[in-house]
Amino acid sequence: MVVLTALLLAGAAITWYADAALVDDGEFATRVTSSLDDQGVRRVVADQIVTGLTSSAVPDALVVRPLIVPVVSAIADTPVFRRLVNRAIAQRHRALVAGDTTFSFELPLGEGTLFEVLRRVAPSVARRVPRDLSVPVLRLDPKSFELKATRILVDLVDWRWPLLIAGLVALIATALLAGGLRAALVHAGLAIAGGGLLVAGIIAGLGEFVVAHAAHAATLDEDAEHDAIRAVWSALFADLRSAALVAALGGALVAAIASVALPSVDPGAGWRWARRAALSPSRPARVLRAAVLIAAGAAIVFDPALLGRIAVAVGGVLVVALGLAQLSGMRPVRDEAVAAAPRRSRPSPWAPGAAVVLVVAAAALAMAIVLPGPHAAPVAVAGEPGGCNGLRAMCERRLDQVVFAATHNSYAAADEPGWLFANQRFGIARQLRDGIRALLIDIHLGAPDPKSGRIRTDLDAEGSDRNKVARELSPAALRTADRLVGRAGVGRPVGTRRPYLCHTLCELGAEPLDEELRIIRRFLTDNPREVVLLFVEPYVPASTVEEAMRATDLLSEAPVIDPRAPLPTLGELVRADTRLVVLAEEDGGEPPWYLDGFAFVRDTPLGATRPSQLSCSRYRGEADSPLLMLNHWIPPFPPSVTRNQSIGGAFLRTRVGRCERETGMLPNLLAVDFYERTGVVGIARSLNAEQP
Repeated sequence: MVVLTALLLAGAAITWYADAALVDDGEFATRVTSSLDDQGVRRVVADQIVTGLTSSAVPDALVVRPLIVPVVSAIADTPVFRRLVNRAIAQRHRALVAGDTTFSFELPLGEGTLFEVLRRVAPSVARRVPRDLSVPVLRLDPKSFELKATRILVDLVDWRWPLLIAGLVALIATALLAGGLRAALVHAGLAIAGGGLLVAGIIAGLGEFVVAHAAHAATLDEDAEHDAIRAVWSALFADLRSAALVAALGGALVAAIASVALPSVDPGAGWRWARRAALSPSRPARVLRAAVLIAAGAAIVFDPALLGRIAVAVGGVLVVALGLAQLSGMRPVRDEAVAAAPRRSRPSPWAPGAAVVLVVAAAALAMAIVLPGPHAAPVAVAGEPGGCNGLRAMCERRLDQVVFAATHNSYAAADEPGWLFANQRFGIARQLRDGIRALLIDIHLGAPDPKSGRIRTDLDAEGSDRNKVARELSPAALRTADRLVGRAGVGRPVGTRRPYLCHTLCELGAEPLDEELRIIRRFLTDNPREVVLLFVEPYVPASTVEEAMRATDLLSEAPVIDPRAPLPTLGELVRADTRLVVLAEEDGGEPPWYLDGFAFVRDTPLGATRPSQLSCSRYRGEADSPLLMLNHWIPPFPPSVTRNQSIGGAFLRTRVGRCERETGMLPNLLAVDFYERTGVVGIARSLNAEQP
């Protein structure tokens, strides 16, 4: 009966809460809107809005995404935006409960508050936004599990009264079957505690399940997006979880206290003490009464509701104390055998306290188990069992017989905070998960600027200056950088220098080298049959790279390869657990794992500004270098989403075939900008599947 009671009470609590918080469209919309208090939720909402903009109306706005997303995120914290979201969610909720098969939450971007903000931040982008453009923030299709679960929950709400009545009947039956008041309190307390822990456990476990399914249905894959869904879940169910834990703790305390023989307590002693304190003519008593009356009067004037809550709480405590006092004079019912036995000595006075401490500790442990904690999902990828980089056939192929999807300036991702003029949409973690297997990175020295918080490039340490930077970026690009981040590359950084992944100027965006290497380390650990190439353009000594590799436990993963000998197969690299091939544009060869990049790789020319300029001729490397890399992006700076998208797909596949014919070599590294728009991963997979 205790177990049955716990189950029925848990079901009643969930269905009553669902009726109040989820089925009612106003309450549901208010709770979801309150999740905008979480900065991560605002960031993801802003990210989805800007993604909708850059995916359809203005793709090239992706390069200034870091300027737009923070502003939209700030707007998401305003009352005007919250009212807009609240109305939109309430309308969609009513439609969904009424029978709609799709939940689509969209916000207008071609007019209103968001459009005005966009016009102030990026006027050239705003001019190209259609007036009727609405961008989807969340969309669930008719097959989504979440829609089915919603309808099931709505149907279960109708059972709230039967479940509540059945739970109360079971609770009464539990007490009647216990054989005495003390035993009844023990069993009832256990039932309530069990029901509370069950509800809290369901909320915690179901939360992770829903986060995973909702993220998949809405194509939200990043850790920050998962955390945002958890914040929404918490806004919906945190109150129920907290109430369940309080009920569990209260039930456990009642059971623990009722299970021991309490020392005798005179219920009237407290009243007599209070009466003496209220009527005592002594000076301390009068001062205390005056302070209490002044405080009560002030509370009535400034916050009468607070005084009422305090009075109710104090009254509740007194009622509980009186109930426990009544129990103190009772003895448990004993059968004849127990009665005939010698009477045991009375429990020690500290026994109730010890029991309470044990129960509180157990309840705290249970709370720690069911409450959500930090979550780090493994970065695992699909592939044939026993395969190398996804295919069993590739285990027997040498590096020069494999095609690697590669990203140029892999670290410069619009999704990462602070990046201007990014070359990619997603960061390295997402790239590896999506199938990118070669990363082209630049390593610079920099230090945080104490005023702006941005990383400042140490050009002196690199033997460079603004004039060299201007020749690489173009004067117009450098002026743009100066306008956005201050005078770039001027003066020696004052903070502690460390290596960063940057493109020419760390002021335009920077990722700490060790953090990005840890992402690669994690990927290799989670995927023990994947081989990754790292092509480094270094502006730091080899010793700096080696120190970072050692600190991130990657040194053992870097193989030593002789360019004059046949290259190893993927299977050999996997079996030796040396699956991170590190190539360097300069200073390669010492240490031996830091391979001389252009002794292994010949590449195609850089600097194309039109598709017709993408040639197959040799630019760097030797004629007999065993690997061929296609530099397949335009223009060099600033990156253009639409231009690079136009040279993806069939164009890229055609160029691969042309270069293979002209050079007699398989293009091994297909390096692109905005990889998700070029289809480079799918092209590399199909080429690998076609190889004999």
